[in-house]
Amino acid sequence: MDKKNIVIGALIFAICVMSIGYAALSTTLTINGTATISQDWNIAITDIAIDTSSSSAAETYAEATPASHTDTTATFDVTLKQPGAYVTYDITIKNKGTIAGNLDAVVTPTITAPNLEIIDYTIEQQPASSLAANDNAAGGLDETVLKVKVKYVEGKSLDDAQSAVDTTAGTTGNPVQEKATITVTYSAAS
Repeated sequence: MDKKNIVIGALIFAICVMSIGYAALSTTLTINGTATISQDWNIAITDIAIDTSSSSAAETYAEATPASHTDTTATFDVTLKQPGAYVTYDITIKNKGTIAGNLDAVVTPTITAPNLEIIDYTIEQQPASSLAANDNAAGGLDETVLKVKVKYVEGKSLDDAQSAVDTTAGTTGNPVQEKATITVTYSAAS
């Protein structure tokens, strides 16, 4: 029996040692913390205005409603009073964020005048193909201008448009109104 008691005591002692060893090796490690990402994506159209130095005489056009913009679109509504009249809009695009961007597309407007042949759109200056992150300074690599020229085609009149769509002809030189929206998109630089 003594042998039996010694074996039982040794087994109990071994189990106790193994339990303490297991408890020591299986402690829980808890790590708490907060991570913050401080990047900001914010490329937007910030202004649209008529460039009077690149437009025909002021009496040849009139804004039906003031030009406006959202972050990705610029909208204008202009009346061109005679053939040959044109107006140029400067659309300012700025990177106000901390991520540089690359130009994806400039979607030119669909002509809304009665006939595609009497209105012509020209993009005179493409926006920069990439915009640096905001440097909080005027101009610079974080800002660009898109110049869009809308022209009442010389030698055409509203008569041409009206006869092309089988409506009653007006008098030569009638004003034509053009309302359009231009969309500009950028994506994050890689």
